[in-house]
Amino acid sequence: MACIESLHGETGWPYRALCVLTGPPYSTLMRWRMRVRLKEPPIRVPGPKKVLPLDWEALWREIGLLEHGRRRTEGTEALWRRHGDCISRREFQEAVRKQRLEEHRRKAAAMGRIEWRVPGAVWSLDDTGSRRRGFVHQVQDLASRYKFPPPAGDAMPHGEEVAENLERLFERHGAPLVVKRDNGGNLNHGAVDALLDRYLVIPLNSPPYWPGYNGGIERAQRELAEETRLMRDQGPATDLGHGQRARLSVESLNHRRRPCLRGRTSCEVFCTGREEMGLYNKRRRREAIDTVIAMFGARLESLPRFTRRTIDAAWRHSVETWLLSEGIITIKNPNSVTHLSVKAVS
Repeated sequence: MACIESLHGETGWPYRALCVLTGPPYSTLMRWRMRVRLKEPPIRVPGPKKVLPLDWEALWREIGLLEHGRRRTEGTEALWRRHGDCISRREFQEAVRKQRLEEHRRKAAAMGRIEWRVPGAVWSLDDTGSRRRGFVHQVQDLASRYKFPPPAGDAMPHGEEVAENLERLFERHGAPLVVKRDNGGNLNHGAVDALLDRYLVIPLNSPPYWPGYNGGIERAQRELAEETRLMRDQGPATDLGHGQRARLSVESLNHRRRPCLRGRTSCEVFCTGREEMGLYNKRRRREAIDTVIAMFGARLESLPRFTRRTIDAAWRHSVETWLLSEGIITIKNPNSVTHLSVKAVS
């Protein structure tokens, strides 16, 4: 630490750069400096070995109930504080890591390939972009892969704008039965929820930190980004703005023949394949919502513990089960881009 402080005084280089050159992590150096300012030893002597008994089985179950993302797990600090007298932080973090990996393996094993069979029945929403490149709000029909004209601008659309765009699409094309979305604040805004409720559309949110659950729209975003880049660099729209390029790119993608659609275009499938949606009038939509709510209530009664994670999962499984029962989706095999939990069939 004294060496780094001396170099900082002589060169004026930032501490982060000096840490790269000298070895210690930047966070460690900042922790040492804070302790020195508090007149504490910069490096603490490790505490005594934990000696209180630990119920590993109970702790393992508690770790399993946490929210496990791809790389991080929520709620670990509070759980460790409850068991800190029995286990070191390092041992606890390793147990969390192992549980997270096991959870990912279970999820991967429980995934199946979903074939979306009814054009117009399930739409998916997502946002992409950055302040430098601009933002695009994309809405796609999953069965046909038809992409609706996307709002685009310098800022991510707020909730009211998302709701206004959806309402325009509902009025023009008819509302879907289900809307898939991630947990972004603008996609879950009160205005969006009120719109879905008014048009009798069932919301289906992705699990936290699991973008593969909404894989169809994730692939659509990659397609759009690549098409927009090609149009910007090579095509006739090199002088157009971000929003115009995005809309032209969507038009191009909608008229591209796709092997997964048996050589047809998304536009063809979406515009000619929605006869079945005409069967879902307001009465049938209300019946669908009542059925999902009843299945949701039954699942809640069987839960051993109520957490946001388990409640949200119960709703997802209820919606998935209804989609399967209606023949709107079928499960094929475990090598797909758009997934739902196979537990939905149970």
